[in-house]
Amino acid sequence: MLSRSQTSSASQASPDPPPTRASLPLLAILASFAALGTLATNILLPSLPHIAQSFDVPTPATGSMMSAFFAMFALGQLFVGPFSDRYGRLPVIIGGLAIFVAGSVVCALAPTLSILVIGRVIQALGVSASSVLSRAIARDLFSGNELARALSFIMVAMAAAPGFSPLLGGGLDQAFGWRAAFVAVAIFGAALAPAYIFSLGETHHAARTRLDPISIARGYLGLLGDRRFIVPAASVSLIIGGLFAVFTVSPAILIDGLGFSPLALSLFFAGTVFIVFGAGITAPRLARKAGLARITFYGAIIACGGCSSC
Repeated sequence: MLSRSQTSSASQASPDPPPTRASLPLLAILASFAALGTLATNILLPSLPHIAQSFDVPTPATGSMMSAFFAMFALGQLFVGPFSDRYGRLPVIIGGLAIFVAGSVVCALAPTLSILVIGRVIQALGVSASSVLSRAIARDLFSGNELARALSFIMVAMAAAPGFSPLLGGGLDQAFGWRAAFVAVAIFGAALAPAYIFSLGETHHAARTRLDPISIARGYLGLLGDRRFIVPAASVSLIIGGLFAVFTVSPAILIDGLGFSPLALSLFFAGTVFIVFGAGITAPRLARKAGLARITFYGAIIACGGCSSC
């Protein structure tokens, strides 16, 4: 027979059963985690010319804010998974949100563009945790159809956030100035922390895995040699990278060159993103009829054609 201490240890190591239903409040929190990074980026797009005027720099110079954010966002995601498997989801999520809020405050108070770029790097480091762990938490909590529902809800939020965030940013810019966008995302990030703590708490109840840098590096290197990962990842990265490159340079062209107002620029971005959103909904249905390879090929041709026309 097991001793009392052994029984206690075994019960602590066994995972709790997942909830049977993905309720709307839980889905809203997970969707907010997933959309936070996109919200923090696209909300600034209508304000880039005003940020450039504020710091007396050319509008294209504000692109460094976007580049620095994406670089740190990509790098930070490599470490989030191993740390959350070792220490749990709760401390990584709360720590990430705290870093994100701190970075947002630095951006809101930045006296120079260089400080603003530093604040954006801090933001990206913090938000990488919530972006990655939104899906990991969903897998901790749900299974079967409920997991599919949760992941679908998260993907919808990630697709919709780029559409409405420029509208929000344009409105804040016109009413209060460009710094208000950073205040808004700081408040939103801070509000997510207690919502997560009291609604979800720690969701990773399985045995903790130790941090092994060599093993982690081998896993990533293995992915780099796997064609099943590299081909779709490279395809998506090139297309999304081109999309955000257009988003970065468009404010200078449309506002400075063509006289768009921040609100008109916001509507332009919203229309572009919702086309992407609609295509994302339509593509799986077309793939079931015509085949995934054919639809992917035609999609790549259309993307290349759009780039060449620009």
